[in-house]
Amino acid sequence: MEHAVSARAGALLALCCALAGGTPPAGAQESLETQREMDAARAAESQPATHAAPVPVGELGAGGPLFVGVDDVAIPAFRIDPTIPASTPVPLGVQIWGAAYDPGSDTVYIISGSVLNSWVVGAPGVTPIGTITDANGGATLAMVSAAFTNGTLYSTRNIGTEGLYSIDTATAVATLVAVPSVPTGDIDTGGLAADPFTGVLYATNDDTSFPGGRGLITFALDGTVALVAPYPAGETDIDGLSIGTDGRAYLVEDDSIAASGNIHVYNLTGGVYETPIPTPWPTSETFSAGAWIGVPTCELVLTCPADVVVSAPPGAPSTTVTYDPPVVEGTCTSVTTTCAPASGDDFPVGDTTVTCDALDDQTGTTASCQFLVTVEPTALPVVEIPAASSLGLAALALLLLGFAAAFLRRG
Repeated sequence: MEHAVSARAGALLALCCALAGGTPPAGAQESLETQREMDAARAAESQPATHAAPVPVGELGAGGPLFVGVDDVAIPAFRIDPTIPASTPVPLGVQIWGAAYDPGSDTVYIISGSVLNSWVVGAPGVTPIGTITDANGGATLAMVSAAFTNGTLYSTRNIGTEGLYSIDTATAVATLVAVPSVPTGDIDTGGLAADPFTGVLYATNDDTSFPGGRGLITFALDGTVALVAPYPAGETDIDGLSIGTDGRAYLVEDDSIAASGNIHVYNLTGGVYETPIPTPWPTSETFSAGAWIGVPTCELVLTCPADVVVSAPPGAPSTTVTYDPPVVEGTCTSVTTTCAPASGDDFPVGDTTVTCDALDDQTGTTASCQFLVTVEPTALPVVEIPAASSLGLAALALLLLGFAAAFLRRG
């Protein structure tokens, strides 16, 4: 965030302490880190953007789901398996200020200051999409984070008009979506990531003025921000963030392993920090980023109602049939169901198979089931006419003769 006054004050304080042979206090160091990040962003906006050329390094698809990197072209990105943990280098040859994974296209979008790149997982190098520009005026914009959810790439800035932006992945045009619900002087977002199941956006905040202090926060599309958990003790600057399908947030420092840099693991369900993972880069940098390469999955079970047997109206070839909806079970949370033929449709006489399908909108998980609707025919009622008896015919004949005789007498 652009705290020019506090940053200059921090720099002066740090200089005084250095001349005196002392160490700057934590607050001053925080300001120096913020100032360094702001200076890098300004440089990325003012200098012509350099679009990276593909680096032919062969197959790069192996490794764990946690993707991390820093803003140094000489340092590869890494894919980490958090369960071991073990890291595999991915030499992409670009600065990584922000990273986000699109499971639909199996692509990692990488922000390098004011340049948007894409890396199809396993491809030999990245592909530049273009310079990030403002939809309102066309100015070059430097972005410091990335998150992908519901088909949209999001990012944040640390200078100029700060807030949450969407970035067109075809044109690299950025549009302001929301400004934070707290004053911009009270928030400093570095990392941004989306929950792969719910789509909720999380961010890292380095500003102590934020309600609750520094820590992991949520950043809603309407700008509402709220603290989830403070940083681990002693941490003041965390620029990278990833939310895994394992229900954990990975807060990525830009410090090197030699400087005790860590990727902090926060269990979103348990609400606790777990054992951190050491950062894999050899030198400390200015920006770091994280993404989660993996398609979220969930358990989905669909149970259809029992077979249905009805009778059609007398003589009718079909009838309207209603039935109970299928029962959804499992761990999926955004499930829609459809059945065909639908409840309330006309069903012909005979057997009809009904197929029901379920889809989880967040993960793409599907399930299906079938049941039978039987419509039985109903015959028209038969009206029986009693057979005529000989006695009845004789009586009728006598009656007719009586009418005839009476008619003749009148004539």
